[in-house]
Amino acid sequence: MRQHFPTVPCYFVIDQAREHAFTIQTALAQQRKTPSNCLFVLGERRNEWLSAKARFRAEEFDVVALSDDEINRLLDFLGSEERWENLSI
Repeated sequence: MRQHFPTVPCYFVIDQAREHAFTIQTALAQQRKTPSNCLFVLGERRNEWLSAKARFRAEEFDVVALSDDEINRLLDFLGSEERWENLSI
């Protein structure tokens, strides 16, 4: 099987994680076979997540929505720090 993980620590941010639950499980199984550490940050509505067939051993955190002012401050900060190039989809 081809390895898809780099040999350096990295992180993955996955929104609407329920739709990708089985792919995430496969990725986690592959990652466990590598020497590097990876952080998976999964986003999903709680009721959607609980309805997923796949189960993960994970620590869960509730995140509240940002206000418009908080979003604008975050965007201003990223712009002032010239961090846009570090963001990717």
